[in-house]
Amino acid sequence: MRANLLGTLAVLAVLASLAFGLPAINRALPADRPLPAGQELAIGQGVAITPPVGARVDVTRTLPNRGVLALVLHGLDFRAEVKATTSDLDELANRLRTRVQNQRGVQVTGDLREVRTDAGVRGLRGTFSSTGRDGIYAAYVANGIGVQITVSGTALAEQVDAVEQSLAGLRFG
Repeated sequence: MRANLLGTLAVLAVLASLAFGLPAINRALPADRPLPAGQELAIGQGVAITPPVGARVDVTRTLPNRGVLALVLHGLDFRAEVKATTSDLDELANRLRTRVQNQRGVQVTGDLREVRTDAGVRGLRGTFSSTGRDGIYAAYVANGIGVQITVSGTALAEQVDAVEQSLAGLRFG
């Protein structure tokens, strides 16, 4: 009987440490990881980007095996998603525009405008706003690879040049 009691107490101790210890450790770990200035990050499918200076990787929302990179930049949320696609640029950009427009409280502002990466890859970029937040969305397609990017937050006006420079540096492998 004493062995059963000791075994039961040991099992309860393990369960208590799992129930209380792991969440405490999780809360103690930072959700974002700082990046050295100028470090290029692979998003997926051979696509890479150099985040703006001061950006941090949001490890809770970055999904490398699904081609999703999430960054935090001085109050901005920066999300890049890469997938193989059979869509052309107009189709991909319109799907992203619809996805942005269908978010609660978001208003797409203005028309899409053509942009190019430093390497000459054509993209389409638009803007949106919601209460207290402004945003940019952009789509690029090259060699059957589509990239969709959204950047939004309260500090977009102060960071727009850094964001645009980062988008221009988007590199397709």
